[in-house]
Amino acid sequence: MLLAEDQVLVRDSFRLLIDTTPGMVTVGEAGTGAEAVHLARQTVPDVVVMDVRMPDMDGIEATRQICTTPQTAGVRVLILTTFDLDEYVYAALRAGASGYLLKDATATELLTAIRVVAAGDALLAPSTTRRLIAEFVRRPARPPTPRELDRLTNREREVLTLVGRGLSNQKIAEEQRPRSASGSAPWFWAQAHLGHRWMRVSRAVFPRGTRATIAPVLKGLHMFGSARGESAPEPPRRRPAWLRQRRRMVSLTAVGLSMTTLALATWVVATRSGVVDGSTRTAHELEAAGAGSPLDADLTPDDAAGNLAGEEGATDDPASEDPAGEDVASEGAQPTAPPSTQGTGSGGGNPAPAPVSANGTLCGASFVPENGETNQQALERHDRMFNGLEVVRIFYPGLPANWPGKVDTGGRPVIVSFKASPDEINSGSLDRRLGDWFKAAPRDRTIWWSYYHEPEDNIENGEFTAVAYRTAWQRLVRLADAAGNPNLQATLILMGWTLEPGAKRNWKDYYAGPEYIDVLAWDLYNLAWKKGTYKNPAENFQKVIATSRAEGKPFGIAETGTPLLGGDTGAQRAEWLRGAIDVLSRAGAEFIAYFHLDWPSAGIDYRLHDEPSRAVWREFCS
Repeated sequence: MLLAEDQVLVRDSFRLLIDTTPGMVTVGEAGTGAEAVHLARQTVPDVVVMDVRMPDMDGIEATRQICTTPQTAGVRVLILTTFDLDEYVYAALRAGASGYLLKDATATELLTAIRVVAAGDALLAPSTTRRLIAEFVRRPARPPTPRELDRLTNREREVLTLVGRGLSNQKIAEEQRPRSASGSAPWFWAQAHLGHRWMRVSRAVFPRGTRATIAPVLKGLHMFGSARGESAPEPPRRRPAWLRQRRRMVSLTAVGLSMTTLALATWVVATRSGVVDGSTRTAHELEAAGAGSPLDADLTPDDAAGNLAGEEGATDDPASEDPAGEDVASEGAQPTAPPSTQGTGSGGGNPAPAPVSANGTLCGASFVPENGETNQQALERHDRMFNGLEVVRIFYPGLPANWPGKVDTGGRPVIVSFKASPDEINSGSLDRRLGDWFKAAPRDRTIWWSYYHEPEDNIENGEFTAVAYRTAWQRLVRLADAAGNPNLQATLILMGWTLEPGAKRNWKDYYAGPEYIDVLAWDLYNLAWKKGTYKNPAENFQKVIATSRAEGKPFGIAETGTPLLGGDTGAQRAEWLRGAIDVLSRAGAEFIAYFHLDWPSAGIDYRLHDEPSRAVWREFCS
C-alpha cells in the first residue's frame, strides 16, 4: 500500500494499522500529491490510500495522473477524506478512483475497503451511496415538457425538422428564405441565416453533457478540414459575424460529409437524450440552503486588477522570460514598436452599442468611476470616448448585485465575474442566492459569466485548492443550467501568463472540464513592457490562441493593455493595439476588453490618454 496524507500523525496511524494486518504492507508514504504520483511510479503499489486536500497537488489531480499514466494504470486508488461532498465524489470517480471513504470509518471498514478496491471492485461510503441513490430516484425519468425546445422560435423549429429530414444546407436555405426574382438564395443569406439558426438549435437539442460527448468529434472534423486547408480560407481583415458563425460550424462539404450524416447523428443523440420523443434531460436539482452574503462595495482599481500582480509582479515576472527571443531594450532606450501589420480598416457597424459586432469580435473595456462619477456615468464617458462599447467588462469583488447590476449596459452583452470562497460555494449555502441570480439574468443578450477570475495566485498561496475551485465551478454551472437560459456562457478567465514556461503552471489545474466550461477567456497584457518594448502581438497572444483552439473552445480576451512606454508619444502603442486587434480578430476571438484603468499601487496606468491609441480603439468599436 502507498499512503498519501499530509498530516504526519494520521499517516503514522494508517501505516501502523496496515503493517499489523496480515497480507498488507506499506511500501511508501507521501505528504503531497506530487510525492504520491512520484512514489506510485517508483513502487507501483496495489492500492494508494489518497487524501484529497494536500499541498503542492491535491489528491484528485494526483489520482488522475496515477490512473492515466500507462506505468501506473493498474494501480487502484482509494480516496480517504473528511469531506462528504458530492462534488468531490464525482471529481474523484472521474479521475479514476476506485473507492471513496470518509475518515470517520472504523479500522475494520478501512481494511475492508482496501481489500475490495485491491480486488478490482468499487466502494463508496454508505452515506455517500445513500445520497447518490436518493438523488437518482428524485430525478424524474421523463420531464413533462421539452424546456430547451420551447426556447426555439418557430423558424428554428423548422430548421431542426429539416435537419432531421436529412436536407442539405442549400435545401434548408431554400425552404427558409423568401424567393428572390431570380428564384435563388444568395450564398451570404443562406450561410448567415442557417448558421445563426443552427447554433441556436444545437444549443437546445444537445444538453451540456451531450455537447461535451460530441465535442471531440466536431473538433476532429474541424481540425481535419483545417489540415486540408479547406475550412479556413484567407479571411477579410476582421471576420464579419456571419463568417465567424460559418467557421464555427463544421464545414460538412469541406470534409466530405453530407447533411444526412449530421441528421443521423442528431437523431441518435437526441433520441438518447429524450428530446425527439418529447422529453429532455433535466438539470441537476439543487436544494436551496439560505441567502447569500451582502453585496460588496464598489470596485477599486486594485479589485479590478485582481491577481494581475501575479502576472506582472516581482515573483512571476513575465519580463524575466524571453520565450520569443526578442531583444531587451537598454535602460532609457526608446520603446520598440511591434513589426508592422496591415491596417485594421474601419468597422461596418453603427456607433451605437449592439449585441452583435459587425466585425465579428466585440469591442469592450473595463473601467472604474473617476472624479466622483457613478458607474453609469463612467460607462457613458467610455461610450463617448470609444464611439460606443459593444461589450462591458464588470467585476464584483464578492457576490454579484441583482440585475441589471452596478451598471445598466443598455441591452449589451457583458463579461461579468464574481468571487466567493470555493468552500462556501461547495457547502451549498449560496445555492439560492446565486440560483436566483442566474434565473433573473437577461435572456436577450450573451452573458459571459465567470467565477473567481484569475485564481492561480490564490491557489498557489494556499487560500484554497485547485480541486475545490474546480468543484465550485461544477456546482455553479449546474445552477446556471437550471435557469434554462441559453445565453449564459460559463467562461473561465485565467492569466495568459499561466501558459508561459516561467509560470510553471498547468492551466488545466483550474479547468472544470469541457462539459462545464463554454468559453475560455484570458487576461493577457503586453508581456514585454518591463523591458521597455511592445511585444509582437502575434507572439504575445500565440499561446492563448493555440491553447483555446487545441481545447476546441471559443475564446475571448477579458483584459488586455499596455502602459505607454517611455519615449513613445502614442504612435507605437497604437500600432501594438492595432496588431493585437488584428491577430485576435483573425483568430476568431469572441471579444477583446481593454483594461482602461490606472493601477496606482503597481505604478501602472493603462488608460489611453494619447489620441493615437484612443483612435485605434475607437475605430475598433465603430
